[in-house]
Amino acid sequence: MPATMTSARFSGRDSLQPQPRRRNLYLLSPDQIALTKMLLEMGQSHLFQHWSGPGVEDNQKKAFFHSGGFASDVKTARELLADSKAGKNPYDGFPPSVPIGEILSFGDDNFIKFEEAGIKEAQIAAFVLVAGGLGAGLGYNGIKENVACLDDNDAKLALDPHNKYKIEAIPEPLRVSATKQYHVNSLATQQKAKEVIGGITRLIHSDGRSTVINVEHNHLDPLLRASGHPDGDELGPYIEELTKTGGAIKEFVNPK
Repeated sequence: MPATMTSARFSGRDSLQPQPRRRNLYLLSPDQIALTKMLLEMGQSHLFQHWSGPGVEDNQKKAFFHSGGFASDVKTARELLADSKAGKNPYDGFPPSVPIGEILSFGDDNFIKFEEAGIKEAQIAAFVLVAGGLGAGLGYNGIKENVACLDDNDAKLALDPHNKYKIEAIPEPLRVSATKQYHVNSLATQQKAKEVIGGITRLIHSDGRSTVINVEHNHLDPLLRASGHPDGDELGPYIEELTKTGGAIKEFVNPK
């Protein structure tokens, strides 16, 4: 039986009781009606302001309710925002360390070995494009689909922009995943100190729990400071770089 108008009582804060929410109550189960009341009490009345009249877009109205738990979603979001504002770090108690993996330097023997083997893995690989993030760095928050693979809608393989005789590909990580039997493998460049990017980090709690995740840059510095690194996300001694480079800077020209 459809829920009737008498199936629930509503408080004085139910500012949308006459319309448009109340007009659609006949579509909802008693639990869903109770959920709409709870959302109103949590200051979420805007969720129903655009609802059309009965008989219009009813399937979309029903699909609005999901099993994830709106109350839990809102509560969690508010807690996370409050913690962020207060400077609390969600990874407190998890000293960071560098996770196990391979560091590939372009052109060296190890790189070439993984490249050759990775090409074989590519034929059984699946590629998924995900949206992810606000895109603050790129200025674009949609799917980052401009990683060259196919050059056009005719599925022409993309050539290396610097070598017209090479196919654009990065098979090395595929071979690393296959060799190491990784269920999940993250491909990343090494983060420089204070660089506004996250870092793939292994976190190990004192109780034995561990995880390998991307720690956002705003959490990385305080996490390091709280884990025995008082300088936080800082550059190493300059003498180390001078020793490697001899102080030489690669020359370049800038024609005017």
